[in-house]
Amino acid sequence: TVAVVPFFNLSQERAVDGRRFALAYFTELQKTPGFQVIPLGVVEQTMFDHQLEMNNPGDVLKLCQLLNADAVAVGAVTD
Repeated sequence: TVAVVPFFNLSQERAVDGRRFALAYFTELQKTPGFQVIPLGVVEQTMFDHQLEMNNPGDVLKLCQLLNADAVAVGAVTD
């Protein structure tokens, strides 16, 4: 079971939507046999409810526990 979180924008382009990239990754990961992917909205709501920041390793682990996930996919958009 995998939770995908909104991607960080590390590019020079400020308008990059990390959520859109996370949704695309979520969609592709769902096509892979053997993976159960938690809906992005559920992940985001849990992050919001518990005030979790994905740049903090402790918060990533807490998110994993709260969602009963085996992994959290954290990504970044770069130039």
